[in-house]
Formats: sequence, structure tokens, C-alpha cells
Amino acid sequence: MGVAAGVASGDWSNIAAYGAAAAGVGASVGDGVANIAGNAGNAIKNNAGNVRSDYMERRYTREEREQRENERLDREWRDSKDTKKLYKDHFGKDYKQAMESAEQYRRYGITDDKAIIAAQKLELEGEKNENKASEERMAYAKVASSVKSEKELKDYGARLKENGVKEDKIKEINKNIRLMNEM
Repeated sequence: MGVAAGVASGDWSNIAAYGAAAAGVGASVGDGVANIAGNAGNAIKNNAGNVRSDYMERRYTREEREQRENERLDREWRDSKDTKKLYKDHFGKDYKQAMESAEQYRRYGITDDKAIIAAQKLELEGEKNENKASEERMAYAKVASSVKSEKELKDYGARLKENGVKEDKIKEINKNIRLMNEM
């Protein structure tokens, strides 16, 4: 196209210049077409995601969607090599049993593996220590995952006292939370 414009101008010196200009225009058009194609691909991909999202919102209640997402995350957690290694490091040959107990913690919204492992290893008074997913252990895991400093622990103890928890029990709770956060 550019060469033809150069020939038509009658000035042979313009043939190369017009040819180069046309090549630049062609490359720009080509890039534009490639960008349009790429953008179209992204738009299709995004719209497919939107269609799936719309379908999920219409098909399932919010609670069902959350449950499905939690199940997916639990499967990923259970299949993770890093998770298995972490539990093997702490429980040795009993790691599968510990992971099964950990799934109960996860169902209650406790996903901090460090807190779960610490709760499972905790020696509790009056418990045979066979039930690694007792309500008391889960409560400790929940608290230990959010109470990290001495000030936070003191504030937590004060709230327990306000709610009628005896001083001896508060001391035991504080001791166990400190132990868990050291593990």
C-alpha cells in the first residue's frame, strides 16, 4: 500500500519512505487486532466466570455456597503436602488421627493449624487426653489463635472474671493459653 502510494506520487525517493510508513501502520493495525482478540478472550473468560457466579447465586443459598467453599478448602487442606508434613512432624505415625481431629476444629471455624496442634497436645486436668477435639480444646484453640500477648491475655482474663468465671479457672486458662502460644 505504501509502495503504491510512493509510485503514484511519481517521486521514486518516496517509495521507501511510504513503504516503511505503511509497514508501521500495518503493524499497529495488527497489534490492535491482536489486542482486540486478546481482550475478547479475556471478556469471554470473565463473562464465563460471571455466568458461573450468577448460576451459583441462583442455585444455592448463601449458606450452601459457603458450605461448598468450606468443603473445597478442607479438601485442599487435607490433600496438601505441607499440611501432612506439619502433622507428621508433630504427631509422627498418629498424624492421620490428628488430622481427622483437626477437621472437627475446622468445622467450628478454627483453621489455625498451630493453635489446633497446640490444643491437641495440651494436657488437660480431668480429661483422659484421648479426645483431641473436645469442646474445651476447641475453645482453647479459638482463644489461642487470637490472644497472643500478655496484655491481650490479661484483658481476656478480666472479661472472664466479669462473666463469673472463678479465679482458679482463669489462672488455669491463662497458663494453658501461654503454653499453647509457646508450642
